[in-house]
Amino acid sequence: MFNKQVPNWMESLPPICAALRAAPEQSGVLVGRLLAAGVWSELREWASGLLTYPMAGYRGKQFEELGPHVACVLAGAANLGDTELSSAVVGFLCQDDDDLIGCAMSTLRAAATRGTGDHGGTVLDTVAKHAAGRLERRLAQPVRAADDWSIRLLKGCDCELCATLGEFLGDPARRSLEWPLAEQRRRHVHSRIDQADLPVDHQTRRSGRPYTLVLHKTDALFEREHEVRRRDRDDLAWLTRTGLVR
Repeated sequence: MFNKQVPNWMESLPPICAALRAAPEQSGVLVGRLLAAGVWSELREWASGLLTYPMAGYRGKQFEELGPHVACVLAGAANLGDTELSSAVVGFLCQDDDDLIGCAMSTLRAAATRGTGDHGGTVLDTVAKHAAGRLERRLAQPVRAADDWSIRLLKGCDCELCATLGEFLGDPARRSLEWPLAEQRRRHVHSRIDQADLPVDHQTRRSGRPYTLVLHKTDALFEREHEVRRRDRDDLAWLTRTGLVR
């Protein structure tokens, strides 16, 4: 499973950068910038890999864990006066990708906890405004209708099995599918469902030849969306309450 080991000294990055900037040697700032940029390069590589990971729940958890480390990089960049690095971090967080909202919010919460306050205040404001805008747009979307069972299958395979699976998942009125398939073909469908962590129960009815793969969309589809909307409301309320957005 995709994972990344973050250096255990990450929390020390901001004070290290501050000390390097205050060092009498002129090379202190250069060393600090190289250090902070190297750390960000590693974190960005981790985050970029996460964006392609199929399991949404795992992606979200990992992005939330990434946030405090990103906050350390921003604080370190602020201590060095490194606006180029700050802009690079903000540019990554403010991409047109809802998966990064969790990382942006985790970064902002960590920055608030650290008391970084005015460390690059405009930088944090930019991230906060971007996150608030995306949260507002998501919350403005209509709530899923009680009879809408459509599920989007992310791209990843163009075979005829995945085409059939995608058609079934995308049908808002269809909840179940009985699909006679040989073992290897069943295994492929199983893997697509499991890798994407879809709210679909899949069982094999072992009668007849070939056996029948029985797919059934579950209520978790609605429960997950309800939880996302609740979290979005909480995040937007926090941004307003802390004064990061008005």
